[in-house]
Amino acid sequence: MKNYISLVFISILLFSCSNKKVEQYVLNNDSINILIDRAINQGDYKAYNTVHSYYNLDGNTEPFLYNSMIMAHKYNLPAAYYDVYWTLANPITGETINDLDLKSRYLALYYLLKSYELGYTNAKYNIQDIFGKKTPLPKSGSYLIKMSEIKE
Repeated sequence: MKNYISLVFISILLFSCSNKKVEQYVLNNDSINILIDRAINQGDYKAYNTVHSYYNLDGNTEPFLYNSMIMAHKYNLPAAYYDVYWTLANPITGETINDLDLKSRYLALYYLLKSYELGYTNAKYNIQDIFGKKTPLPKSGSYLIKMSEIKE
């Protein structure tokens, strides 16, 4: 009898799970604009992260670059510095950071190092890939100086 009840219970559970529709989380333009406004004007990291994740899932963070730069500069947000680095260093064209022109590479490295200096732990993996075990690491500002010294 116990086996029969268990079998019925499992059957009901499987049947009810298989009939449920999985809803996909989609943001419409109004929702995106509201969240961006909260992020930019109130420093709302959760709103920023929600919209950035939405663009990141699409595989194209370039439309969100401007917002990431504002959050980095206005709120000194480590994740936003990293997001700027990621967008610059991984364009949708499939290039890598080494394929970028020298000024763009230096700018991307500035944002990566700045995110690391501010304590963003995900940056350390990219830093290890780029700089190896080199110590001490260059300061982020040194790449802005190098970038300004490049002659056109």
